[in-house]
Amino acid sequence: MEKNIGTFDKIIRVVIALVLATVTYSYGIDWGVWSWVAYAVAILLIVTVMTGYCLPYSLLGINTYRGERERELKREMEVNVVGGKGSGGRRSGGKKGGFGGKVKGEVVEKKVGGKKVKKSKGKKKVKKGKK
Repeated sequence: MEKNIGTFDKIIRVVIALVLATVTYSYGIDWGVWSWVAYAVAILLIVTVMTGYCLPYSLLGINTYRGERERELKREMEVNVVGGKGSGGRRSGGKKGGFGGKVKGEVVEKKVGGKKVKKSKGKKKVKKGKK
């Protein structure tokens, strides 16, 4: 079973299960059989949250789980944008406290994981600050 429930879905399911169980427990004596059905639905929602898998989602082709795909995309973008050629591999441009200058040169667009990423190519021109 591949996970197909995202974090937001899990939160919503837990909230619905807790509300359903609380309301059923409070007014369960009057409901009869429906109280058992409500408990079963609440337990089912909690089980889907714990496993991360929902059968109706897989039958309908819905997948809200980002998990490893999102982490891989972020790593790939970080390597291509931050650790690329000419950047020195540092986010701050080799200087503490920020970039410290403009990049002169051309802007290169790459496709990374289906998204366009702009990358500057050229030398840094360091601004001279006043003391």
